[in-house]
Amino acid sequence: MPSVAEDAALAVIDMQEDFCPPDGALAVSGGRDIAPVINQLLALPFKLKFATQDYHPKDHCSFASQHPGKEPFTSTHTIRNPEAVGDEAEEQTTILWPDHCIQGTRGCELIPELDTSSLQCIIKKGGDRRVEAYSAFGPPFREPAVGMSDLPNLLKASQIKRVFVCGLAFDYCVKCTAIDAADAGYETFLVEDASKAVDQGEGAIAANKGEMEQHGVKFIRSNAIIKTTIAAAAAASTSTSPPPLRRLCAAAPSSALLPTCAREFLSSTTPGAAIPSAAPPSPAGSLRTSTQGVGPWRVRAAVGAWRGLSSTPLTAARAGRRRLGRPSVAATPGGCFSAAERAETGGADKMAFS
Repeated sequence: MPSVAEDAALAVIDMQEDFCPPDGALAVSGGRDIAPVINQLLALPFKLKFATQDYHPKDHCSFASQHPGKEPFTSTHTIRNPEAVGDEAEEQTTILWPDHCIQGTRGCELIPELDTSSLQCIIKKGGDRRVEAYSAFGPPFREPAVGMSDLPNLLKASQIKRVFVCGLAFDYCVKCTAIDAADAGYETFLVEDASKAVDQGEGAIAANKGEMEQHGVKFIRSNAIIKTTIAAAAAASTSTSPPPLRRLCAAAPSSALLPTCAREFLSSTTPGAAIPSAAPPSPAGSLRTSTQGVGPWRVRAAVGAWRGLSSTPLTAARAGRRRLGRPSVAATPGGCFSAAERAETGGADKMAFS
């Protein structure tokens, strides 16, 4: 597998307060727990890293509260393509949900455990009250297309060939995004240990995996991605600079996962090498704010060193913070926002981060 820095995008789907315990309106069991795994992936040098947000108006059609007599989780609603002409319109039947991820509310926000500093943009979806948009690409309607996001433009402008999908929920927004990416021609991987499902029964998981496999979606674990990245870093080492793999260990001595993979790789490829020992895993949430041991910027610093930004961990850290932060998406056709949002501002693009 080629390095993720060459042609791969990481899609972090809907890691929002309303989808996470303990207070989320539509909380997915264990949803908050996958943030450290996703942060490990965000520390890798993917060519493109973006997140999505469910971004609903308060009267969205998927809310049971908008359908008198209907109940969340048990009732369904059939949506007809609102812009179709004639009787042969596409239809989508969806479960009705509790009100969730309403624009301007805390439930709509990305959880603080997620390292948003690594993201290049945030794609908002579900803003059209008439249609349901599980996928980051937009609603399922294509004849004509309705409420589509700018993700196709973003992937094309970034020259992406592979898409790695993770987040919430495995059986809804993650699944639909993965299927749409595969159908669009991208080699698509769902990162299993960085995703959680609403229905976590074995039968439901197997059925959803089977549906995705029919579209060509592949399944992978974060460890495999990390090891591949480490192997690429080792291959990039030269006799005139410290091995990037060793810089990774030095830059992230407290990381529970990355150095473990590094040590395993060094043990198998460099007999007798002086390999750093593992430290206990950092407490939940510390990856985002730590100034000691491992913060995501320290791991990104090692990534910066891999890419030739520096020959020493200290300078690499500074270079990583300066040059691997949040590049502008202003040059991306359409940016990271929906056509409707751009129309509201007279066509001007907006940045997700200041």
